[in-house]
Formats: sequence, C-alpha cells, structure tokens
Amino acid sequence: MNLSQKELTVILTTALSAFREEIDEDITATRILTLLAVVDEPGIQQVDLERVLGGLSPSAVSRNVLDLSQIKRNREPGPDFLEQRPDPAYRKRNLIFPTTKALHWLTTLAERVSRKMAAKFAA
Repeated sequence: MNLSQKELTVILTTALSAFREEIDEDITATRILTLLAVVDEPGIQQVDLERVLGGLSPSAVSRNVLDLSQIKRNREPGPDFLEQRPDPAYRKRNLIFPTTKALHWLTTLAERVSRKMAAKFAA
C-alpha cells in the first residue's frame, strides 16, 4: 500500500495531536518511538530497545521507559503505558511490556485515524 503525502500528513497530524493532547503536551518523538517499539516487541530487554531505537544511551532509554510508566522518574503520575517485569530466566534483568491501557489507547487512536482518513478522502 502506497500512501500519498496528503494521507501521511493526515495520519501523522492526527496521531501526534492525540499524543500531545492526551498523553503529554511535551512528548518527544523518541518517547513515542519507545512506546511503539515495545508494542511491536512485547517483553523486549532494555539493551535490545537501545539497539532498536538507533543506539540511544542506556540512560535515555531508561528515562523514556520510566516516563511512559505508571509513575514517572520524577515521582509524578505517568500515563501507565509501559511496565517492567522481572525476566523469569534471569531475575536481575527486567523485560518491558506495554500495558493493557496502552494497547487500548493505540487501538482507539487507530480508529480515530481511520475515521479522519475516511472523512478527509471520502469520494
């Protein structure tokens, strides 16, 4: 499926607006990519997430994961989109998973994007 530039613009504008309005008005692209990488690979290790995100430093990845968790690194409430669980194979290592809330929100976002696309490009 090839998207036109206009279609891509509608998709990105709708998605980014939703992230800013509903999650965090200052959300960064790296934070969004962190969420999407974990949704794509539930149970990913932080070291693998660093690789997937293009060589981000361990501290940057950790910061992004914490800021998408239930409690942010500054102890403020977060969006509760990611959670860390101990790796059953090696208890000192954590695996990162999307929460049910994150998956539901992304499903709702996909529906919103679809409606926007249908309205914008209705024949």
